Amino acid sequence: MTTDGRLPVSSSVLDQLARISTATACWTLYSMGIRNTYLKGLKPLAPLGLGNRLVGRAFTMRWIPYREDLEATGLTEVDGEAAFRRAIETLEPGDFFVVDALGDLDSGTLGDILSARVKYRGAVAAAVDGAVRDGPYIQDVGLPVFVKGVHPSAGVRTLWPADFNVPIQCGGVAVIPGDVLLGDDEGVVVIPASYAERLAEVGLETEERELFIRLKVEEGYSVVDAYPPRGALLAEFEAWKKDRG
Repeated sequence: MTTDGRLPVSSSVLDQLARISTATACWTLYSMGIRNTYLKGLKPLAPLGLGNRLVGRAFTMRWIPYREDLEATGLTEVDGEAAFRRAIETLEPGDFFVVDALGDLDSGTLGDILSARVKYRGAVAAAVDGAVRDGPYIQDVGLPVFVKGVHPSAGVRTLWPADFNVPIQCGGVAVIPGDVLLGDDEGVVVIPASYAERLAEVGLETEERELFIRLKVEEGYSVVDAYPPRGALLAEFEAWKKDRG
């Protein structure tokens, strides 16, 4: 169950969503009335490569501005452990670790050692609204990370971990635990859990249609005739799609 009692999005739906680009997901959600889904300013620390996508269920982490008395009071710690490390030890396979670091670029909240643990726990990727440190070593670890920047200083220089698996913002977008995140080389899109199955169905159809259109344009068809396909070209698309299974 998610924190609000919803059943998690199924693995089969996640597999389908992995065949959809963030561009298709973003526009399709927009047409469904969900208009703010793209994590603004977050880019992959290292390129994923053409056609590679990452899909996972949101596991969230919230940081707050640092204040000198927080560590002594323990007001923002969980069971005597720093909330950030406790969050990492709570991650499950298939999670997409989403960190609200307030867009802060003056310190790095995630380094290579914690990234190694995030990967070991089975997370598919991390999205950090802020900076990370040890960028080259994170790449060596192999955890895909979407981030606004890098900084060599540790996160507690300017931020303090507050709590996890709660509703947060990331890149100006609301992220609820159990939502689905889809990432590729253009960035990350948040998919509300209740829209995931429908998006998978519509998005796959869109991907097929746009591939067909691009092939026709490369053959010499004008965008007036082929975008979208009409008449005989539309019938050809249906036959082409059927042949592809």
